[in-house]
Amino acid sequence: MLRTGLKGSVVVVFALAASAVAQAPVRDAVVTVHTERPAVNRFDPLTTFGAGLDGHAKGVVADVYTAANIKAMKQAGFSMATYRLRTELGVEAWHWNPRGSWSDSTHRRGYWTSDDSSAVPILIAHGFRLPRRGNTLDQADNTGYSRLDDGDTSAFWKSDPYLDRRFTGTVDSLLPQWVIVDLGRAVPVNAIRIQWGMPHAAAFRV
Repeated sequence: MLRTGLKGSVVVVFALAASAVAQAPVRDAVVTVHTERPAVNRFDPLTTFGAGLDGHAKGVVADVYTAANIKAMKQAGFSMATYRLRTELGVEAWHWNPRGSWSDSTHRRGYWTSDDSSAVPILIAHGFRLPRRGNTLDQADNTGYSRLDDGDTSAFWKSDPYLDRRFTGTVDSLLPQWVIVDLGRAVPVNAIRIQWGMPHAAAFRV
């Protein structure tokens, strides 16, 4: 049993696949699937099916990737594996390479750009929280909070500039950005004050 976050039903599928690989080479096995429609595509199971490894919090990696677990992973029969740091779910910036540069190099802050190569193997990558975020609860460790309503005007939520049509090639109205504020109970509202920052919406609807 691998110590992963996989759902039980997926573990069963993986276990069956591993068992089939152990009994007979996949390339010698023939599986025929009958359908009422013509086949739309073909694929090679050896290069199509694989396993995924998820990101973990600091200090957990050594507990997960023990010698016994790594041995079990290699025996599962998959030819490929992908690794996800899941920083996008935690509203974090991914520093995949510890070597790189800051946009504000004098103060070692701002936006980080990792080098595209490394002289030594990279054994661990890092995700750092962004100072501007809109998620009240992130989807990684659920430890974040909203900069939108924290009462501090120096901390703020901002629109995603990369959803602008200059980057997407799509009309802005087709990619609206939105905010939901839960007041906790029904209350009368007759005015809303929005302190716009940059970038800000050119048009909005409440």
